[in-house]
Amino acid sequence: RRQLGRRSTVVAAVEAKPLMVARGPREAAAGTAAADMPAEENPFMSDEEPQQAPGSRKLSHCEHCFDPEVDIALPSAVLPVDAVRLQSFNRRPPDRKLLLTWHGEHALSSSRDDVREGYREVNETVRLALVEHLGRKPDVSVGGPSLRYSFLMGNAHFCLIPRGRGWWTVRLFEAFYAGCIPVLLSDDQVLPFEDFLAWERFSLKWPMRRVGEGLYEHLTGLVSSNWPQVAALHEGVREVACWFDYHAPESASCSPYLGLLRQLARSAGPGQHDESDGGGAGPDSAGARPRRYERPPRWAVRRGARARVRRSRGPTRYWF
Repeated sequence: RRQLGRRSTVVAAVEAKPLMVARGPREAAAGTAAADMPAEENPFMSDEEPQQAPGSRKLSHCEHCFDPEVDIALPSAVLPVDAVRLQSFNRRPPDRKLLLTWHGEHALSSSRDDVREGYREVNETVRLALVEHLGRKPDVSVGGPSLRYSFLMGNAHFCLIPRGRGWWTVRLFEAFYAGCIPVLLSDDQVLPFEDFLAWERFSLKWPMRRVGEGLYEHLTGLVSSNWPQVAALHEGVREVACWFDYHAPESASCSPYLGLLRQLARSAGPGQHDESDGGGAGPDSAGARPRRYERPPRWAVRRGARARVRRSRGPTRYWF
């Protein structure tokens, strides 16, 4: 219990700090907190204004930091105790009573001043919109942090996944343990393993600025009038969950470790990827995506070409 308390204190302290990026080309400034340091001696728990590292500056969300020719998106690890709890509440799709759920901190949270300020610093408004537009709808559980969240995720068809202080949130990967269909509400999030997993087969992506414009009605219509699609999405979640489970991979051909190796092999260039490693995500799998292209080796990508890759992403793609 003492260790869990320390971990929670450290997590809260880190989450409350402003986002920092160094002025150098590819350097980042980050702060660390000492887990064993008493709160009264811990500079990260001070009531004073957060201190920035020398040569750094405050930033809001960075829309162009991810370079697909250099960077790789990986799944976040869910703590083992949380993973077991989520799995224990994972109900069969026909037995789920809730349409959708989301609980978490936001800019009006009643828990802590520094948490509220953290979300205000990055102008995070999607979570506020969820509470405002969906909080009182039937068959919905939406609001601030809840001790029942694992149960709620396992009892809901759809888990809303708004961005956190950055573009991603661990809630996305918790959803796979709970068997809950993720509804992505972060326009610029780069998803893990997009090269070989077809996310539209086991998730939905809705414009994050339009959560109050038909999202509830659309999800209600799917469950009431298009159950085969909902059932297929649930099945897709079940089939690809192994790609996000760091703790107990059931097969050597499907795990986040293998996913990382496949991503690295693709980044190495043509001829470096071995198709034999994809037994759990071949073209016939519900979550599989055929390989579309091979990336050039890093040395072959000139600065101008890399910039064009960033700009060529085009408008955000949604699927629902």
